[in-house]
Amino acid sequence: MVLSYIGWRVDEFTCDGQANFWFKFTNILVNTAYRMSTSTTSFVRLFVYGTLLSASKHPMAQNLRQKTRLLGPGFFPGRLYDLGMYPGAVYDPVAQSNVFGEVYSFTESGWKRERKTLDDYEGDEYVRSVVPVQTADGLVDCWTYLFKPPTDSLPRIESGRYFG
Repeated sequence: MVLSYIGWRVDEFTCDGQANFWFKFTNILVNTAYRMSTSTTSFVRLFVYGTLLSASKHPMAQNLRQKTRLLGPGFFPGRLYDLGMYPGAVYDPVAQSNVFGEVYSFTESGWKRERKTLDDYEGDEYVRSVVPVQTADGLVDCWTYLFKPPTDSLPRIESGRYFG
């Protein structure tokens, strides 16, 4: 069985018998297995689109990978801007373009421990907001960091994908 959505193809789908599903997604950038839990434990989702992506070598991205679970790819309607060493995203529910990234899952306690560190990392240029993100499982609400300053003079990343 081959499933697909928005440029991603699900190549494999398996269950380890303990309510954990494995999906193998393929796109032009990555070919990685993502583990998705069906546990009833409460989780907080974080959508990342820049230096915190799983392919990033940034120490903060490495820290995130150690303390969370990568659920897989996602996107929201909006625009992505090139700020030099990192991108900035603007959520716009009526945009004809999308911002692509990945969704991570924190336990409630893990989120409480890590959100100040993430807020400090993102700095004053960003505001932490909840946005609806399209994933393989449908729309899910995720925290993300949206760029606050005016974007009129900033170059857009037309693809909506940050390549670092």
